[in-house]
Amino acid sequence: MGAGLLAAGIVGVHWTRASPVRLFWLILAAWTVAASAIAAMTGLAWLVLDTPSGNRPKN
Repeated sequence: MGAGLLAAGIVGVHWTRASPVRLFWLILAAWTVAASAIAAMTGLAWLVLDTPSGNRPKN
């Protein structure tokens, strides 16, 4: 994964300056990746820490 990001960065450096429309799609893609990563980490933590059960302890 890191190698793919490095390759994409190198290719991106050699491209000409991004147009506003292309920049919009890059920003949208970055937000999508960030939201997906947060959702994946939240789901993983939910599974690792065990999902909360509907049964509450009685006092």
